[in-house]
Amino acid sequence: MSNGKGIKDLMDEKRYAIKHIQKALVESDVPGNWLSTQNVYNFINGNTIPRDPYVFIFIADFLGEELRKIIYRYSDKKTRYNVSDTDLF
Repeated sequence: MSNGKGIKDLMDEKRYAIKHIQKALVESDVPGNWLSTQNVYNFINGNTIPRDPYVFIFIADFLGEELRKIIYRYSDKKTRYNVSDTDLF
């Protein structure tokens, strides 16, 4: 389990629903079991971390965000060092 922040707030800003991300993941043949809505939900909320790093690349492109920003959201490092997004970027 991850203590990550996930991408829920980024999705809300861009008005994407879970079904939008799920459809894009499945249609683009991104590695993982994206037919399961629960898997997509857990990823979006930061409860799980995908095994394949390509998922982060795809999501960064899909949301129009920097790759490092997406990866940082799933990292446990910020909780250990109390670093905010503005400190890193």
